Amino acid sequence: MPAPRRRLIRRLAWAGAYVLVGVLVARRLTTRARPPFAEPAPVGYEERRLRAGDGLALGAWWREPGRNPRAVVVLVHGNGASRAQSLG
Repeated sequence: MPAPRRRLIRRLAWAGAYVLVGVLVARRLTTRARPPFAEPAPVGYEERRLRAGDGLALGAWWREPGRNPRAVVVLVHGNGASRAQSLG
């Protein structure tokens, strides 16, 4: 087999390996660590469900602001964690 053809095959193999690794890493970082489960809202919070335009539903807890609210705080847990783990 001529050298240029071998080089092309080798480059295509490396490109395929890079694409495969990229797909596997992206899948690992974007899939749920476990199936959805119920997380009851703590005392003083309301259970909410936020729906995105594409149908994705996110669970949330809402606390009504007190008098003279000055700020909003949004806590977002990482992949594999849960809202309950952010309570502390």
